[in-house]
Amino acid sequence: MRTFVSVLAAAVLAALASTASAQAYIGGVIGASDMDIDCRGASRCDQGDVALKVYFGLPIANRVIPTLALEAGYIDFGEGQAANAVASRKVSVSALTFAAAARVKFSPVLSGVGRLGLAYVDAKATGNVGPFLVNGGSDTQLTPYLGFGLEYALNRQLKVTGEVDFTSFDTGNESGSVHQIGVGLQYQF
Repeated sequence: MRTFVSVLAAAVLAALASTASAQAYIGGVIGASDMDIDCRGASRCDQGDVALKVYFGLPIANRVIPTLALEAGYIDFGEGQAANAVASRKVSVSALTFAAAARVKFSPVLSGVGRLGLAYVDAKATGNVGPFLVNGGSDTQLTPYLGFGLEYALNRQLKVTGEVDFTSFDTGNESGSVHQIGVGLQYQF
């Protein structure tokens, strides 16, 4: 699996390098995450956390889709927690993303973006029962990744963005979906 991800990352970088004359961009997003963790038997359950996302993109415009770009990113979805008087459990999720991003202009300053690709998701669960630590499992997997957003151009290089990203996770013992919604900035070189 790691070899596949390495080959995929190398292919993305090669594609990005081959279109070096295009206008590359970087972005960052801060927001809130929500993950489907099992809260049965928990008196306290927190399925959300602060989410952080950074990404790099390079347009690969062609005649069929003139606003197509390749993107690579990292999303830290944070952790979800479930606890009762005897035990507690935390699930943390992060992902490397590789996607094609297509943009649609609604006006000269407002665009919509859709992302479709793959996420290499790392999920870990830890917990305790009384004073004893318990390993709840960890796993990395390649899953589908989907994202949507709006971009508002402040000038030719700087945009304010609103985004939502979806994928899934599996700790080996527990699986579910995870998403983040946030706002950020994008800078085009």
